[in-house]
Amino acid sequence: MKRIESTRQYIHRVAPEWLINHLEGVAEASAELARRRGLESELAEIAGLLHDIARSLDPSAQKHGPRGAELAREWLEDSGEFTAEEIEQITTAIHYHSKKRLVHSPFDEVLKDGDVYDHVLSGLFLSKDEDRIRQLIKELR
Repeated sequence: MKRIESTRQYIHRVAPEWLINHLEGVAEASAELARRRGLESELAEIAGLLHDIARSLDPSAQKHGPRGAELAREWLEDSGEFTAEEIEQITTAIHYHSKKRLVHSPFDEVLKDGDVYDHVLSGLFLSKDEDRIRQLIKELR
């Protein structure tokens, strides 16, 4: 829990309020999906908290996944709280989280689905996410 709290403190320092709400929502959804899928929920929650961190610098940033992965890597390494393997897992998921039409590792998919889940709850329906939304509905029934 300490790592989740330190990550939460970090995003509250660097992200605007409108973004924090989304980051928190994705973190919660990703953690729950990870638990349901037998994956590491703590790391999924942390990935959710950090996934759009590049948007704190530029709200309309294109390719914010790769840039966010770089920023997250810097913070995760500087924190000294994560192993190299954990950092790689988190940053890879952040890097690919916008590639919703492609399938990556099961952990990467948790972050993508957590992001889509929060978009739907926030009233943001993206037609490109329709297939993923249908799959989530089936899974969560």
